Amino acid sequence: MRINNIRTLSFLAAIVAAVTPTAYAPSLASAHIALSPGVVDPCKPEGGNAAEPFDNGGFESPIVKKGARWDDYRAGDSVGPWKVGGGGIGVAPKSYWPPAEGNQSIDLNGPGVAAGSITQTFATVPCHSYKVTFAVAGHPNDPPRIKTGEALIDGVVFKEISFDTSNSSWNRLGFVYEEFTFQATKSATTITFASTVARSDHGIVLDDVRIRECDCGGAVITPYVDGPAARKAKTAEPCPSVN
Repeated sequence: MRINNIRTLSFLAAIVAAVTPTAYAPSLASAHIALSPGVVDPCKPEGGNAAEPFDNGGFESPIVKKGARWDDYRAGDSVGPWKVGGGGIGVAPKSYWPPAEGNQSIDLNGPGVAAGSITQTFATVPCHSYKVTFAVAGHPNDPPRIKTGEALIDGVVFKEISFDTSNSSWNRLGFVYEEFTFQATKSATTITFASTVARSDHGIVLDDVRIRECDCGGAVITPYVDGPAARKAKTAEPCPSVN
């Protein structure tokens, strides 16, 4: 059939355009919303970021000095890319107790006989989600029986840590794996693991920290805030397992 009416052709073309799917329809997560002048885009990577990728999650470097039971690190010291705070930490070789993986692990209560901490700043992509997994146990000696600590992202508590040492021994600490997710807000993010065991040099034992970018379904992480000084846990949809 020949169609020579221009109006008819235009009508048919409009119908085809209405029912034909677009070649690309961006999701809400990937769509870019125009911002007003002067408003900072939280999802745009910052320029000049000097942060390095996350590293040394197994605390394998530096190696404990030959012949030492373990090495003490005080506030201000460095353990590879990690910075030590609080009462310091201890790095234990596998000859002291078996680590969760590799050859070394750390006790978050160190030579200051007080709660210590360890912090690392690493490169992230704003608005991307990350999954943190880590192995925890507790020093089998001395009270308290239940060792406690916390994991923080940019100074906000994301995970409270607790480990019962009732069934722990020097030959088997009984490591368990914990995890949490967070959504980066900057191109450099700071993670901290801190003991909350006071007046002791025997606390939470930490090993095998891993941070992996993942797809958490675009979950928006909302902090529970009671005031400017509040440090409440943030929540998000769990990341899928990453092999």
